[in-house]
Amino acid sequence: MVGWTRSTPWRQGSILDNELLAAFTHNFARKVDIAVVVSHDCDIAANPDIEPTVEVIPATFVPYENGSLTNAKDPRRLHLTVTKPSTGKQCFAEFNAREKFQIPKEKFAGQLPSSECSLGAKELEILRRWLAARYRRHAFSDAFEMRFKKVEGKFREILKASSSHLRAILFDLDEDSGAVSVGADAPSILDIYLIYTDQSGSGESLKVAQSTKEKVEKAFQNKYKRNGEWNEIELRSCEVMSDHALTYAQYLQLSEWRSEGLSLRSDPIGPMTEENS
Repeated sequence: MVGWTRSTPWRQGSILDNELLAAFTHNFARKVDIAVVVSHDCDIAANPDIEPTVEVIPATFVPYENGSLTNAKDPRRLHLTVTKPSTGKQCFAEFNAREKFQIPKEKFAGQLPSSECSLGAKELEILRRWLAARYRRHAFSDAFEMRFKKVEGKFREILKASSSHLRAILFDLDEDSGAVSVGADAPSILDIYLIYTDQSGSGESLKVAQSTKEKVEKAFQNKYKRNGEWNEIELRSCEVMSDHALTYAQYLQLSEWRSEGLSLRSDPIGPMTEENS
């Protein structure tokens, strides 16, 4: 048996060849076309006594790219572009976050990654951040989630229409407002920050963000305000702010609300913030 060494050709983003793929995916419920190594490079290089397995995630080729599943918008499924170097042809692959599995490291010894398919640097970065986001999403209280359902559909609809101009949606939820338990009478106090992309020619993004603010305020008023009084959720403020104006201290105090219409859209991809679904 070939021993494991730190000079292994396997890296995060390597794709299994067909033989190795078939050996570990023959019992999968769905067809698997490729599998990508997602273990960190340092863990791959480590001695098997320390890190005995390599984690991989399978994917299935799909005929077209679903925009709602690209750029890490959905925490559970992801569509990525995979390139076939020999022809330059690009295919679309669908990943499911729940399907990761581990392979004993010795099975990789003496084997080479596939030369038939590869992930570009940008695709690998999106894959990394998509996997990390699943564990970094903020969880709001059950009481707030139940109340928010009344406006959530409209809220997502509004944000989806302006997603290319918004970098993030940040919530400041006052958990001391008396509405932290299900059935409490006091409304949840909420401040929303619409963070728009402050790049060259960002005047359009600012305009869209301001229009989005008006729509969000109207949606909350329609759902939660009666006879001048807020019920269940009080939208105390909805502010528009550029991503350059937001300070790190402010960011640490806020929670990002994850919308299916927001994603890692900047090119090159910018820093990732905490995410929710």
